[in-house]
Amino acid sequence: MNLSKKLIVAAIALPLFAGSAFADGDRSGKGRHHQERHTCASEAGAFQQLSLSEAQQAELKKLRKSHREQMMQQREQHKERMSAHQAEKNERVKKILLAPTFDSNAAQQLADDAAAMLASMTVKKLAFEHELVSVLTAEQKQQYISLKQDHKKGRCDSKRGHDKRMHGKHHGESEPNA
Repeated sequence: MNLSKKLIVAAIALPLFAGSAFADGDRSGKGRHHQERHTCASEAGAFQQLSLSEAQQAELKKLRKSHREQMMQQREQHKERMSAHQAEKNERVKKILLAPTFDSNAAQQLADDAAAMLASMTVKKLAFEHELVSVLTAEQKQQYISLKQDHKKGRCDSKRGHDKRMHGKHHGESEPNA
């Protein structure tokens, strides 16, 4: 390979490799974004903003620990079930897509099954959240609901520097100049 061909190959390869390096970005202490919880983006963040007694904090910690242990026990069973379910779903989708005519009943059943699974997960999540909220006083419950509503509207308190302007951005990224 002569020199000019090597230069062309290098000129093509350099941006490809550089692109992946730049995609990782400057991590200088800012790479924990997804490990940190936004202060009010989660139920835990909302609870952090409430004035909880030590007894309430201990009870919440106990409930979370118990829930985490249950989830860990169920995780392996869930993985196996989900793997089998995903394989079955893929077969059903393939059958629908490869059929000579579209089977709307089969497609509707597939959608209904997915909705039922989502509904089941939502019920479990709400049951756990209800268990946590039951530890709060009536005033704290109202505050908690208000914090959740503010988060949904994008009006998060900025305890850790997360506010409406930074929602969806990584640490260290700034607003584009308008």
